[in-house]
Parts: sequence; C-alpha cells; structure tokens
Amino acid sequence: MAGHFHSDALHGVERFTRVADDTINYEATLDDSKVFTRPFKIKFPIKKAPSDYAILESGCFEGESDQVHLKEGIATIPEGHYKQ
Repeated sequence: MAGHFHSDALHGVERFTRVADDTINYEATLDDSKVFTRPFKIKFPIKKAPSDYAILESGCFEGESDQVHLKEGIATIPEGHYKQ
C-alpha cells in the first residue's frame, strides 16, 4: 500500500551496534538491482525506554476500515480499552 516494492533479487543487510548503555545504532542496506538504480542505506539510533515506560496494547476493532467509518462512529473502541 505504501509503495515498498521489491523483487526476488532483494538483498538486505542489517547491523545493530551498541554505542551506549541506552542506545543502539540501527543500519540497513538494501540492494535490489531489478527495482532500484543503486543500493540505499537507512540509519537511525534506537534509545532504550525509561524503566517506567508502558507499552499499551492496541487492536483492530469490528467495523474499522477507514476514516469515514471511524468518523461516522461505526467502529467503536471497547469500554475500558485504554485504561491501565
């Protein structure tokens, strides 16, 4: 849907490098000569979350399919879904 095209020639290399107690550098190099004109690289740091960080669960809801339906109230979030 977002245009992330590739072929059977895709070759990817990922690297995770710890650079501090709370930071990992992530690098990926993607090469697909059938789709791209040259290999490309992405790179960004990943920071460790604080110890009090909470990951909230999120799910799909019945009838949820697009902004129009959400706006019209067809899809509903179950009572208490976002309470801890």
